[in-house]
Amino acid sequence: PVELFLFSEQEDLNVKVLADKLNGSSSCAQVSVLLMLTGSSSYLWLDREHHPKNVELCTMLKRFPRKLNFVICPTSRATRDEWEAQSSQAPGIFGDFWDNNVSVWDGFDRDVASKNQICSLICTEGKSKKD
Repeated sequence: PVELFLFSEQEDLNVKVLADKLNGSSSCAQVSVLLMLTGSSSYLWLDREHHPKNVELCTMLKRFPRKLNFVICPTSRATRDEWEAQSSQAPGIFGDFWDNNVSVWDGFDRDVASKNQICSLICTEGKSKKD
């Protein structure tokens, strides 16, 4: 089974929902974080200063007994070529999360909606991220 989660860099991360889902899914051996690579992307996905929510999410995911993977999702051929040119820098880009665990997925199509249900990790209505 595949669980999909949505979170936002602008909103608090609902840690309880994520913990409940991961604790209840003992058959899940790995977790993959999909990173969109657009024409305006930098490679600072896991830089605490630039993307603290990404770092918070990945730090939490590492606490679970599952392999943490990263999937680079280029949105165009040009961004795919850019990543290929920069991929040797992956250990520095992924820092403490690096474990030779990065792959590329070329199947992105913005016009195709997901058929899977996506669980939101976005805190709503004034709840704190620790609720």
